[in-house]
Amino acid sequence: MDFIALCRGELDDGPKVSIEDGLLSVAIGVAAHKSIDEGRWVAMEEVLA
Repeated sequence: MDFIALCRGELDDGPKVSIEDGLLSVAIGVAAHKSIDEGRWVAMEEVLA
């Protein structure tokens, strides 16, 4: 619900997660899908490079 309040301008302290947090969560999902598709371990460094 904080997201909605933030979008409405009801919070002044900004989002509770950073852009880096969002990037990392997307990278984890990409690594997971790549691992499933290729049947191997995928290092986060490979995805974040």
